[in-house]
Amino acid sequence: MKNSLLKIIFFLLLLPSALKSQGNLTVAGSNWLVQPPTLGDAGSNYAQVYESASNQIQLIATVGFLFGSARISARYEGNPTWNPALGLGIRRTGGSSTVQGGTNYMDLTLTDTSFCTIQTFLSLGSYSIPVQARLNGISVTVPAGNYSSRVVFTISAL
Repeated sequence: MKNSLLKIIFFLLLLPSALKSQGNLTVAGSNWLVQPPTLGDAGSNYAQVYESASNQIQLIATVGFLFGSARISARYEGNPTWNPALGLGIRRTGGSSTVQGGTNYMDLTLTDTSFCTIQTFLSLGSYSIPVQARLNGISVTVPAGNYSSRVVFTISAL
């Protein structure tokens, strides 16, 4: 009797960690190429803001079963020639009711910033989150050139 009671207590102590798994994040999408039009008239400037397709980036987040709450953070990594006058932002354009935040554009920085959260209870599953990118700061004052950047997403427990 004492031995089976110990087994039950041991099982109950392990149950929460078995039900609450680590988060997993898969990022899909394609490169986004912004090509401002050629300016022909003196005094003209480029459009200030360019937006990608509403699902340019697709996040697939998987969280744990019991109290499977997670935070998705984002930052950018510019290549060595990235011009600091250029701004890169993201927003989510969909997702389920368990995904909260991130519907307004968030300007990306070089450090992780909270983008959105996933709040679940007794639910194990994957959540599809479409993301749109925005580039601003394009101007005749920014030297002509090829600039590239990478958006990095991180998932962590709340």
